[in-house]
Amino acid sequence: MAEVISDLRPPTWEGNTDTKMSGSSESKRMAPFVSKLYDLVQRFPTVCSFGPDGESIIMHNPKYLESAILPRYFRHGNYRSFVRQ
Repeated sequence: MAEVISDLRPPTWEGNTDTKMSGSSESKRMAPFVSKLYDLVQRFPTVCSFGPDGESIIMHNPKYLESAILPRYFRHGNYRSFVRQ
């Protein structure tokens, strides 16, 4: 059974001042969790996908995600911990 993880917020951006350039230049990068999550959804569409609204993720196969995919992306394989993040 698919589980919907809803109420996703826009990606968190971390300001990173680049002191090697002019000093006033600022580069932005995506938070590591958001980047990994986006990659996971893109690479495994049969396991999880974006919802029709684009603001939620549908988990089609949470057991497979927990056992085979999460340990490759994160330091744990616990589905509930993944959902809490």
